[in-house]
Amino acid sequence: MSGIKFCPYCGKRLGDGMAFCPYCGKKLPSISSASAPVQPKEQPSAANKQPAPRANPCVISGDVLVSAEKTLTKIVVPSGVKVIASRSFQSNTVLREVVLPEGIIEIDSHAFFGCTNLEKVELPHTLKKIGVAAFRACKSLQSLSFGENLAEVGSEAFLGCEQLKEAVFVGGMNNLGDKVFSGCSSLTRVVLPEGIKVIHSDTFAGCSSLTEVSFPSSVTTISKSAFASLPITSINLKNIEMLGEGAFKGCKALCEVKFGATSKLKSIPKAAFQDCVSLEKIAIPASVTYIGDHAFFGSGLTGVSLGSDISYIGDAFCATQITSISIPLKAANSAKVGYCKLLRSISLPYGMKSIPDLAYPSNPCLTSISIPDTVTSIGAGAFQSDTALTSVSIPRGVTMMDMAVFAYCTALTDLYVPNTVKTVASDSFYGCSSLTVHYAGTRDEMFDSRGWSTADIYGIRAIRCRDGIYDREFCVSKFRR
Repeated sequence: MSGIKFCPYCGKRLGDGMAFCPYCGKKLPSISSASAPVQPKEQPSAANKQPAPRANPCVISGDVLVSAEKTLTKIVVPSGVKVIASRSFQSNTVLREVVLPEGIIEIDSHAFFGCTNLEKVELPHTLKKIGVAAFRACKSLQSLSFGENLAEVGSEAFLGCEQLKEAVFVGGMNNLGDKVFSGCSSLTRVVLPEGIKVIHSDTFAGCSSLTEVSFPSSVTTISKSAFASLPITSINLKNIEMLGEGAFKGCKALCEVKFGATSKLKSIPKAAFQDCVSLEKIAIPASVTYIGDHAFFGSGLTGVSLGSDISYIGDAFCATQITSISIPLKAANSAKVGYCKLLRSISLPYGMKSIPDLAYPSNPCLTSISIPDTVTSIGAGAFQSDTALTSVSIPRGVTMMDMAVFAYCTALTDLYVPNTVKTVASDSFYGCSSLTVHYAGTRDEMFDSRGWSTADIYGIRAIRCRDGIYDREFCVSKFRR
């Protein structure tokens, strides 16, 4: 008997115990089948439950990755992408790892700029270009492997990657931009690839751990300050044709510099090896004709050989450890060698015309110097504070003694002066209390010259003229009349 209160077919109300609906005539279902519990559908177990599919974390237009999700620590870029667009990952401080597929040919400028927690990037072998500042300020990036197809790395590409330890390039390359590794303070080793011709300015500035740099034979130019203040110990410049100012300035551990036997280098520029305190020896190539001011200033050089074709050396060897130097004739009128604590001998060439201002001052071990007869002028302070200098002869071509020429030469006892000298500056012999001037003329010739007519020059011991010796008191009293 049916216990259903309403007909399931027509919806009319039924009485108790009816087997058929009196309204539509259809047989009613039995109570057992109607009240049978509905069996729930089988639910998958927790172990078999699959997560809902996730949207691709990369926004791609054609074959260019335009941007990426900024909440993930690892991103795998899908295949088919050829270009990582400019600033596509910029300032993503969550990202730690990126996997780039084979087929990518370019990472555009600033692509990963400021990803400060990025530790690992797998660069594909198909990669040809890394743009300007592409990985700048990726402070956690530790290692990179560069493929053989990489041809260009833009300026500042890895600037400020403080944890990067090694950079080894294995393929040919056309361009390595300036400041590429600037500020990479953990970088210890760099192997540059064949094909690079120029090392640009400040490429390795601030790489305070860099001890090994391998140059390819293709490099011909090292620009200004390219390796300044690095802890490198040796460098091979066999094919270098041009050096920039301060290229190795302040490399205090540099003890070996090699030039090729067929070097084409013409100039060693200003401050190129300044303050390289461990550099004791260097063989300057015969091709060099110019050595700029401060080129080796403050270095550890103990000796140097200069070719006859060198036309300028300025003060290149001041404050070094050299013990002797022979000045080439072409550079003689500009040469300055001072503040050398161990310098004992300076050889000046016959034919030189002038000794410049402050040419050889403050060389405490220089005991004597021979001035060629061809010299006609001696500049101010030329031998100032050479405290071991004892005897000097002035050639006949000289007509005046300039300011402070021998000032503070405290050991100077004998100065031989020709009667051609008509003018003497008041402080020419300042502080030379032991000095006797041997004047080739007579007393009257000297006193009749206006140049000798000031008592200030007579702080010396005496003047020996051709007709007598006159002490300090006599000379001073002569000009008090």
